[in-house]
Amino acid sequence: MLAIVYLILVFLLGDSICKRFFPYVSSAHRVATGFLAGLLISTWLTYLAAAAFGGTSSPMLAGNLIFAVVAIAAIYFLNKFPSKKNPRTSIDRETTSFKQADWIVTGIFLLVAIVMMYGTFTMKDGNMLIANHQSSDFGSTASIMQSFAIGHNFPTEYPHFTGERIRYHFLFYFQAGNMEYLGLSPASANNFLAILTLLSMLVLVMTLGAVLFASRLVGRIGAILFFFHGSLAFIPFYLANGSIAAVWEKLGTMRDFLSSGLPYRGEDWGVWSQVVYLNQRHLASSIGIFMIAVVFLAIRHRERAELAEAEEKSLAAAKAEREAAKAETEAAVVEAVAESDTLTESTAVSETSAADEAASFETSDDEDVLELEEADDLADSEVSDGSEPVNATETSEDKDLEGNDPDLTIEDRSAKDPKPILPPKPTIDWVERLAPYVFVGVLLGLM
Repeated sequence: MLAIVYLILVFLLGDSICKRFFPYVSSAHRVATGFLAGLLISTWLTYLAAAAFGGTSSPMLAGNLIFAVVAIAAIYFLNKFPSKKNPRTSIDRETTSFKQADWIVTGIFLLVAIVMMYGTFTMKDGNMLIANHQSSDFGSTASIMQSFAIGHNFPTEYPHFTGERIRYHFLFYFQAGNMEYLGLSPASANNFLAILTLLSMLVLVMTLGAVLFASRLVGRIGAILFFFHGSLAFIPFYLANGSIAAVWEKLGTMRDFLSSGLPYRGEDWGVWSQVVYLNQRHLASSIGIFMIAVVFLAIRHRERAELAEAEEKSLAAAKAEREAAKAETEAAVVEAVAESDTLTESTAVSETSAADEAASFETSDDEDVLELEEADDLADSEVSDGSEPVNATETSEDKDLEGNDPDLTIEDRSAKDPKPILPPKPTIDWVERLAPYVFVGVLLGLM
């Protein structure tokens, strides 16, 4: 059907644009982001094109044809000429990518969303069947949808008030009317968009939890809590019934929302329950667009935090390495001093032995005087010089304490042994850095 082809183009267009600006942490994150952003961009494009041909007999046909041409051309060129530097993230995807349990939870969310949407708005024998609590809102939103699907609402007016320019957030219902124009029934046109946007929003909630807390379990819990009541009204309800069995029996016959007893307007409307997403079908898509921005900022925040942590670990490792080298140097110095002391002691022992030997020679017979003098000369030479002869060409005056030639100037030494040149710091591409933030602002502005 043409409506399904349109939705495929919506996703492909959104994905082709968003992958140039956003880093993805999972395939589910990419699909949800591409669909929501593509839906927003495609709806604006189709509506503006149709409004431009509002004076013709088929503005919706013109709008869809222009959208198809522009979308196909944009998808082709964006993929034919990809960005040289696609955005990437340093986040470990092992903590954020969807695993089997995440896909199972997402599948359950899909089934629950189908039950919620089709259980409150469906078709039978060509008639719209609207649930009790949705009738007030659907009276206006369904009329907006039909005004585009089978009417000619250009320039756009609010159907309930003749001649009044529309002041309602109508683009979601324009797109629902467009889906009906492309072949879906009114209920399916509305429900398809509501189901897909709600599911995308929940996927982004799961992604946000995984990014912020590095735990997919946190993301699942956060998305599951969406289906629970947003207030503490169940506490007085449980206390009034007294037991779980009585509460369960009461739930089967209730037709109204829980009342917490707090005196404020809207207490009986169910504003803290999921009925808001059933009445205001566009709410999930707008919150989903907002979640795209929040997840993007959370990714950048985690990247900076991990970079700072890595730098801190690197500095600590370098400090530990310097301390280890210092300790090793000190140990080597101590060992060298110990060897020097040992050498000194051995020299002293040799001196004492030589002196004793000389004394023994002095007390010997006169016949041995010559031998004694020769031995004495030999002992004196050993005492006075206990090291190897010094080479005449290499004296202590030839080099200073640092091993440098004292005749060389500082400039000569720098030229002889230059210091290593550090690489220049990389320049910051501000256009590349700011582009994602600008695109997020554009999405929020279009929303």
